[in-house]
Amino acid sequence: MAVKEVIDIKEKLKKSKKFWSNLPDVLCVEERVAAGNTSDDDCWNGHTRGRYFPEVQKDGLTNQLNNPEVGVDITRPDTFIRQQIMALRVMTNKLKNAYNGNDIYFQDSSDEGSGSGSGSGCTDVCPTDADVDGVTAEAPVVEADRG
Repeated sequence: MAVKEVIDIKEKLKKSKKFWSNLPDVLCVEERVAAGNTSDDDCWNGHTRGRYFPEVQKDGLTNQLNNPEVGVDITRPDTFIRQQIMALRVMTNKLKNAYNGNDIYFQDSSDEGSGSGSGSGCTDVCPTDADVDGVTAEAPVVEADRG
């Protein structure tokens, strides 16, 4: 991927970063989106058209403790979300390494799983038929294309 394309993607992502948190305000106020002269009484309050009376909370999970419309238990971390965050961090690091010309390894997801059937039971590096013939059968390392 060319440097110009990476910069272009980063700019597009910056523009969309606050999309969901800004959407309610934009729908009521933004001239290009709102219908004519609007007031808070004409906006969606989560149930019907009308003014939203509770104090609008700031963004972020901890700020939702005081939000009467969000039932969140911040004392228990969501393991699925944490797994997704970790997967994104790992992939981000791999992409950075690839961009910088470093060799990276992507595990083939088809190799994962419990599986069944016969096998040698070898848990270390096991010789294969190809190894016997003098050729090693290793997974290729993906190298970054800095084109």
